[in-house]
Amino acid sequence: MRIAILGGGVAQLAAGPLPLRAGPPGGPDPWAAWISAPDTEDGLGPAQERVARTLAAGACLVAVGGTALTRRLLCEAARLEHGAATMLVEDGSEDSVVEDRARTAILSGRADLVGTQND
Repeated sequence: MRIAILGGGVAQLAAGPLPLRAGPPGGPDPWAAWISAPDTEDGLGPAQERVARTLAAGACLVAVGGTALTRRLLCEAARLEHGAATMLVEDGSEDSVVEDRARTAILSGRADLVGTQND
């Protein structure tokens, strides 16, 4: 299953740690854009613009946290509209629940991997 552990501003991926940032780090190292999805669908437009800006700035992955519905919608939009690799960041730490959500998100095409917070 494609589940990444997040902690200390870093996603632990199979290829190694990947920093999660709100914007470009100013260097050549790979980084992932951290996007907080809005509380309601009304805020999706500005959030989608942030996704586009961070991808244009060189993010290799978009990690999306926030409310359950809007984080899924934002991940899906990033994949479909920008061809971005996405990580849906789930809340909760119960392994079986996260694994079920991860399987559903990945198989439905809403995300490429699922992150779970460790801090």
